[in-house]
Amino acid sequence: MAKKRTQPEEVAPEHEETKEMETSQTEETAPKSLKKQKNENSGSTVTKTEKHVDENRKNLNKKFNQIIQKDFDRTAKKKLIDEFLRSHEGKLLSICHKHDGSRVIQASLKFGEKDQRSKIVSELKEHVATLANSKYARFLVLKMLKYTPREYFAEMRGLLLKSRDKLIGMKEGIQILERLYTESTSNKEKKEIICSFYGKEFFILKKSQTLDQVIKENPGMRLAISQQLDKIVKKLIDKSMFEFTIGHRLIYDYFTLATSEEQKYIIEAINEESLKLMTSREGTLLIVHALAQGSAKDRKLIIKAMKGFVKDSAVHPYGYLAIVQALSTIDDTVLLNKVITSEVKAGLEDIITQNNGLKMLLCLLSSNNAKY
Repeated sequence: MAKKRTQPEEVAPEHEETKEMETSQTEETAPKSLKKQKNENSGSTVTKTEKHVDENRKNLNKKFNQIIQKDFDRTAKKKLIDEFLRSHEGKLLSICHKHDGSRVIQASLKFGEKDQRSKIVSELKEHVATLANSKYARFLVLKMLKYTPREYFAEMRGLLLKSRDKLIGMKEGIQILERLYTESTSNKEKKEIICSFYGKEFFILKKSQTLDQVIKENPGMRLAISQQLDKIVKKLIDKSMFEFTIGHRLIYDYFTLATSEEQKYIIEAINEESLKLMTSREGTLLIVHALAQGSAKDRKLIIKAMKGFVKDSAVHPYGYLAIVQALSTIDDTVLLNKVITSEVKAGLEDIITQNNGLKMLLCLLSSNNAKY
């Protein structure tokens, strides 16, 4: 008598952004929770479908381990990647949201030849903005940005920037924008990325000018750009995403356009995040402004956040500016001695041998000299 097959039950998707894809997936990619539920409810042994799912995952993991092996020569790896791409042609999107599927595609991009990379990118590039907000597929997008053949890169970059407002507010998506921004090959490319957040009118008509120039020549645009940035900055602050340099730039630009009340709001939001902000030029300038304009409470919180990292900040390309500002504006000598002065003295021998550390000392010794 033939064994009756158990029909798989519907299971909620693991991620909201992949809801439509998950519900349309075949039994081949059914989640583990389905196994458990079926076995508990029916008391049956593992079904053929479940065995197939396990076998598929084992095959993906085996393929990944083979591709990354150092003792496999280039020809052997090319053959393995060809076999993988042939067996998953048209199915890459369905597996890249899963941990095992994502990493085998990443390995194929890293170790594959140009034609193999082109095949992967051509199949996935239209979905790159959705993948960027996925738990596992975002790592694949980072690999795509690194290994994508030049002829596809501009198109993929454009697709990501079209979804910039959605990506900037998500911890997964902002990592993709950060990679685009920090690894741009020219200041012009960086400027285009930043200007795209100012609004369509600025991006289309004024992208050849700086923000200051545009506001000076068109005062009426100040409010529109400020309102556009306000929505983005609030997302960054609400989710405490202060570790990204692209976020530093956007917050700083908003700060320069903001009213005194809005600036106060920014200062209160960043007063305990000084270490994260002092990794970039714009972030450090935000801390400098906060020390100059903030309340005594704000200054105290900023200084306390630096505790244990003053020496590193003193020799940092931008961080030393915040140390100079703190020593120049804060009159609480007890706090300064406890946090800053004591650490500067302890690391003085190392500080004076570094260019930025020397600049900091010269700034303090020649405070009215514009050279420093």
